[in-house]
Amino acid sequence: MQRQSVIRGTTQLLIAQIIFLLSGYVIHIGLGRTLGPASYGVYSVVISIATAINLFLTAGLPQATSKYISENPIQSKSVLHSSLKISFLFSLLLSAAVIIGANGIAAMLQEPSLRFYIPIIAIMILVTGPRTVIFAYFNGIQDYKTQSILSGLYYIIKPTLIFLLVFLGFSVTGAIIGFALSPIIPLIIGIFLVGGHTILKSERFPIRKLLCFAAPIIVLSATINLILNMDLFFVKGVLVDNVLTGYYSASAQIAKIPYFLMAAVTGAIFPAVSASMHEHERVQNYISESLRYALLFILPGTAMVAATSTAVVTLIYSDVYQPAGKPLAFLIIGICLFGLFALLTTIISAVGSPRVAMAMGVGVLAVDYALCWLMVPAFGMVGAAGATTLSCFLGLGIAAAYVYWRYRVLMPAISIVKILAISLLIFVALYSFPIHGLGLLAAYVVAGVGYFLALYLLGEIQKRDINRMKRLVGGGLHLK
Repeated sequence: MQRQSVIRGTTQLLIAQIIFLLSGYVIHIGLGRTLGPASYGVYSVVISIATAINLFLTAGLPQATSKYISENPIQSKSVLHSSLKISFLFSLLLSAAVIIGANGIAAMLQEPSLRFYIPIIAIMILVTGPRTVIFAYFNGIQDYKTQSILSGLYYIIKPTLIFLLVFLGFSVTGAIIGFALSPIIPLIIGIFLVGGHTILKSERFPIRKLLCFAAPIIVLSATINLILNMDLFFVKGVLVDNVLTGYYSASAQIAKIPYFLMAAVTGAIFPAVSASMHEHERVQNYISESLRYALLFILPGTAMVAATSTAVVTLIYSDVYQPAGKPLAFLIIGICLFGLFALLTTIISAVGSPRVAMAMGVGVLAVDYALCWLMVPAFGMVGAAGATTLSCFLGLGIAAAYVYWRYRVLMPAISIVKILAISLLIFVALYSFPIHGLGLLAAYVVAGVGYFLALYLLGEIQKRDINRMKRLVGGGLHLK
């Protein structure tokens, strides 16, 4: 099978991430409008808990699978065989733990209904681990097309099941059941495409080797997810009010767009860096270009949303969610910083230092917890958003310093200045001239076109960038 380039792979995974975003926002916006802030807040807390638990399955072992397959594709089925055995066992143990711990979690978050809702997600946990390992197999052999198709299918099935059950009258319960059942079909198809019989017949890859690499990444990913959701848990646990939880969840869903888009870059860069970890100059190039493109595409959107936070949240969720605008203005900046931090820790893990990345994640989580503990009781939703932003700023600085110390490269300083300057101009313009309703979308388009045109005139966007974009639809293209 022909191995695909990083940029083409990133594009295909980006398409899957766009489907993921559309799927996620159809779900959250639809449920937010249909269920109302209080019930939507309960749904968001349950899904955040499920996501946090799932990260013990969806991170670490899939990266280890991808890494060892990308380094030696000949042993791909052996790696997959051992990874699936580990994931099935972990999935079973976590499912049991979720059922046993439901009452304790409900008491901690002061929400009795969680005693019923949390055990439902045990169904999803049973299949999520194997599903992500199967997806990681295709990532490791750099068959990004198949990986993106399977991911896209999952993201389509999820809202279909959720809204079918909601419209049948099952409300929050139906939404959670639909969420829990959605990974089953993609898993079955993935096993069929790999060839289930070939997996069983393959030799076993050393399980200890997989676990030694995966363990630090599992801890890192768990901490990363907790950083993403710590603020929501504090809003629910400290402020108690489900309506405020619904408001904050609405702002968080919009703010997480930069991070979700960043996942396409990190998903393709991990196996590429792993395969090239002994080629210093190539790794330097991957680092510089991935950071540049991440900043190039994410910063202007962050500026637009920060400047028009109340207008965008009411446009998407309705005027009922107007209180979510203020925390969104801060949180979107924090999640942008967090996305860059996650990209750098992915690079650090890929070059063989997952324990360093893990330590950084744990450190940021500790700071985030302390800041939430101090700021949420005092400043409410804005305090939660501010805590996330400050902790992610600290984490980004530490991760960037480490990568620069290790490889003497980040991205050109002049590129940072140009991208930041134009993004600030966009922020000032949109903040100074408030626009509401559908006119906001037109303003975003004008600002986006102006942004890329300005960077082209400043020489930041060059012909090679344009040619790369043109050639993505065709054959593979390497970051050279």
